[in-house]
Amino acid sequence: MRSLTRKQKKLLDDWYTKQKAEGRSFGFQWDVQYDENFSGELYETIDAINPCEVFYQNVNHYIQERVMG
Repeated sequence: MRSLTRKQKKLLDDWYTKQKAEGRSFGFQWDVQYDENFSGELYETIDAINPCEVFYQNVNHYIQERVMG
């Protein structure tokens, strides 16, 4: 399993920070697949940096850790 790169984390952090600034709250069971604010274009851009078969899970775990942190 490959981890997210620094560049991928930066893009996810930027997206998360923007969402929080807009007053959005994230539930404990957040899932990128069901989040209409996380565009397919953004997903593809971040995945293209370091594609791997578990990217979807990595994004979910990373954002969930931010929510819990």
